[in-house]
Amino acid sequence: MAYDIKTLLGFGTGKLDDVEISDGVIENVNSYARIIKIDELNDDKVAIDTESAVIGRYEDFSAGNDVLIHVSASAKETEYIGKYMVAKILLSQNGLLTLSKKITDLIPRDQFEFYTLQMVTAANFDCLTLKEGGVIMPPVFDIHKL
Repeated sequence: MAYDIKTLLGFGTGKLDDVEISDGVIENVNSYARIIKIDELNDDKVAIDTESAVIGRYEDFSAGNDVLIHVSASAKETEYIGKYMVAKILLSQNGLLTLSKKITDLIPRDQFEFYTLQMVTAANFDCLTLKEGGVIMPPVFDIHKL
């Protein structure tokens, strides 16, 4: 049975068209990285930790790509954990990603240092088909990689 993500009001633009996976295991469909800095002057510009970023097979942190940004951890604070937003990367230049939304719409600038924020790309398939033998396997979650 097939479901149309747009009809179900799910998230997805279908810009990757149709993808078929067969006779193999695909890991890291999405890319993910920790946001390590908000630009000093612009709340819509952030830097990610490129050293520990995981780049997926279908999307990366390039201009035009959609991303989910979420507050995922904190040593002692809890007020903003679990909050998230969806934005588009408008520009990637000199180590900064310019987003379509301000990161301070998600978390106040003065609270940023107390939390871990993660950016995850949204792989926008039109139709993802898993044929016999095709497997998508997400990596094991590791809090230390955030």
